[in-house]
Amino acid sequence: MPVLRTAVEQHLSRTLEGYRGFLAGLEEVVRDAPPKDPRVQTAVLLLRLCGQGKATHLLRTLPPALTQSFAESLDAATEGTLESLCRLDALTPTQREQLRLPLREGGLGLRAQASLREAAYLGSWLGNLEGVRARCPEGTASKERFLHEDRDWARALANAQAALAAEGVHLNDQGEVAPSPPQAPWAWEDDGAEVPQVQRALTKALDKKRRAELLPRLPPEDRAWVRSCGGPGAGAWLNTAPSSELERFHDADFCAAVRTRLCQEVSPPGLRCSNTYSTGPRAGEHCAADLDTKGTHASTCKVGGGVTRKHDALVRLLARLLRAAGYQVASDGPGTWEPRWDRPLLDAQGTQKRDADGNLLWEHARLDLRLEGGPEEPTTYGDVVVSQARADSWARLGASADGAVAAEAAARKARRYPPEEVPGARLVAFAVEAGGRWGKDAKDFLWRAAGRASERHPGLAELGGQGRAAVFSSWLSQLSCALQKANVACLRTASAGGRGPAPGASAEGAGLGEHAHAAPVDDDWLAEEIEQLIQEAAAGAGVELS
Repeated sequence: MPVLRTAVEQHLSRTLEGYRGFLAGLEEVVRDAPPKDPRVQTAVLLLRLCGQGKATHLLRTLPPALTQSFAESLDAATEGTLESLCRLDALTPTQREQLRLPLREGGLGLRAQASLREAAYLGSWLGNLEGVRARCPEGTASKERFLHEDRDWARALANAQAALAAEGVHLNDQGEVAPSPPQAPWAWEDDGAEVPQVQRALTKALDKKRRAELLPRLPPEDRAWVRSCGGPGAGAWLNTAPSSELERFHDADFCAAVRTRLCQEVSPPGLRCSNTYSTGPRAGEHCAADLDTKGTHASTCKVGGGVTRKHDALVRLLARLLRAAGYQVASDGPGTWEPRWDRPLLDAQGTQKRDADGNLLWEHARLDLRLEGGPEEPTTYGDVVVSQARADSWARLGASADGAVAAEAAARKARRYPPEEVPGARLVAFAVEAGGRWGKDAKDFLWRAAGRASERHPGLAELGGQGRAAVFSSWLSQLSCALQKANVACLRTASAGGRGPAPGASAEGAGLGEHAHAAPVDDDWLAEEIEQLIQEAAAGAGVELS
């Protein structure tokens, strides 16, 4: 039975008002909840996971022309609330485009609903085409009906296909997404099968197109940064529930991390770095270098120990996680020294230096981690390196390709520690960019280690790949939170001369709170988290637990 347009518009209006009430409720919770609670982190997580889904079914069931004004108003309300919650400056056009990208592409995962209308409507039809044809009178949804466009819904579908094609997203005759016009396009054949999950494929293709259009319009350092913020796990801190101290963000820290991710200013112009030398001829003096407004110097300044604390926090966390995979882990002392990788200390002329007694000087190869995984694996040395893609030394490379900075940092580690010099051992460079993107070798190793960890518990082992995926996802989330909290700690110490720490936060720590110290060797992370991991893995596998 046809529904009058006015009735549809009234329903959309009521839905929009309800959504605005939901947003107002989020702001009220942040305003009224106890100050030490992770208020902003929780509100943004609810906004991402619960908010926009309220409109999805309407975009799938109503022609795009009917939902345009509704979706645009919903987007404006969403972004206005985000600005308020995270204390953002007014969003520039490029920042708005960035936040609409998924986390994996360097955004905030708040997709613009107005830009998804065609993909949602077309995807809904394609995913249910067989059912529509089976339940309707013969010929109602035939190829002829689609091609004649003598019904509003048929015209809406044709317009949706045309709008997507104008953005460079096409469908072939099998319903597969293609980046260029296919020789045999989708034509609503009468014997055509429905195409499940095509909305997801269309949305993913649109995301990639829009990111590809955004990147060239950014300055090189911002382009490098957006790339640095993408990839598996890089934005996991935005998707993590504050269920542990490690994963909890103080409001001010969370806001600073969001501002940094969106390329907004995190230091006012004119400040100088207040990091203080602790040793040497300048002990007690400030670094005093100019602080750039985007936080690049603050996150790389080696004065004051902030960069070292960031590095050490990741080393400690990796050691704790990898013990859950059954590795024997050494993270300091003689256990991480590999003398076969020692090299001479040379002067400017290339001659090996000597100490006051005439002894030759060597640079000892002390790596961050030594991992023993049993007879089935070689001794593995791990070395952590965090690289700031915005820095002058990296920006050009970082702007050129996703993961280029982490890849080069890992390559430098390999050149420093050539594998042929230590037979029977291997090096894993845990290379991560400051935005959160991990290098390939690090991801591959963590994925294999997550499999080892999942096999150690029967509940996870029974779920196979889903158990491994749950462990891997949890590890990436913890590492992501630790890295971004450490980045904010660096911002605070560098600008402490003009801005103090957030209430309840340490201006000197790496943002790990109670976990700032090394975990004891017998610390069993897997045992602590097992119930939640089993639930997540079972949900991913579609298994109902008794």
